Formats: sequence, structure tokens, C-alpha cells
Amino acid sequence: MEALTFQSSISIEQLYAIVRQLPRTEKIKLSEILFEDETESKEAILTGLKEAMHEVQLHQAGKIKLQSAKEWLNTYDLM
Repeated sequence: MEALTFQSSISIEQLYAIVRQLPRTEKIKLSEILFEDETESKEAILTGLKEAMHEVQLHQAGKIKLQSAKEWLNTYDLM
């Protein structure tokens, strides 16, 4: 595989035109790489949701105290 190194600002349309010129096997590799990145993001989201649900369960069992939404927003100066 031939490696390309460049820094440039290009539009999505220009990128698409470049990708269309790749051999089929390279397009498949590219799509697999892009899909892997997306999958990792979904996994991170699911992990975060599972952790949040666990905290809610602990709170409901009286084992921890959670912040109110107002307290959480104040932490990030959003209110």
C-alpha cells in the first residue's frame, strides 16, 4: 500500500472524488477503518450509560447521593 502524507483543507466533495479513484480493496479498508471509529464511539456511549444506570441503582439503594441537575449545571457554570 502506498502511503500519502499531506496537509490540506478540502471539501467533502473533493475527498469523495479522491476516494472514488482508489482501488476497490483500498475502499474496503477505508470503510472498515471508518466503521471501527464509529463502533468505538458507540461502545463508549454504551459504557457511559451503563455506569450511569449503576449509579442510579446505587442511589436508589441509598448507598450514594447524587447531585441534582441544578448542582451539576452549576459545576460547569451552565446556570
